Amino acid sequence: MSVKVHMGNIYGSMPAFAGSLYFVSIVQIFCSVPATAIEINGLVHDTHGDSIVIVSSSEYLPNVGDKVEVSAQISEIDDLAHIASGKVDAIQGELIFAKVDRSDALEYGLIVSITSENPRNKAEVLNAYHEKLFEDLKIPEVPDPYPPSTNAE
Repeated sequence: MSVKVHMGNIYGSMPAFAGSLYFVSIVQIFCSVPATAIEINGLVHDTHGDSIVIVSSSEYLPNVGDKVEVSAQISEIDDLAHIASGKVDAIQGELIFAKVDRSDALEYGLIVSITSENPRNKAEVLNAYHEKLFEDLKIPEVPDPYPPSTNAE
């Protein structure tokens, strides 16, 4: 690296490869920082074989493919018992659908924990969902039963 001073300004030059090394270092720093996963908690609302419907009061929604853990509260020892594991299968409005590895022990009210690497803001998702629903309704225009008169009187 060379440094030159001209009329009070400092100028420097780096070898051609130094700029690309700087860029690579910045990329490595940002790419090496792990994404923060969050846990979205909810309850089993309904079951159909190895599929469950989950409701959650979280401000976030998961994505299809996010990991799901179903547990039951054991009151005697104040702990959770693992019931089933699976993945988010679909999301419709506020309802979260998941496929799990067991169907024999699923029931209403079980505790669900969803680990999401890239959760979405529920309010934003629901606004977009409702806008899409209204667009799909396509309510036809009703002609005015009393159109304005075109005769000049």
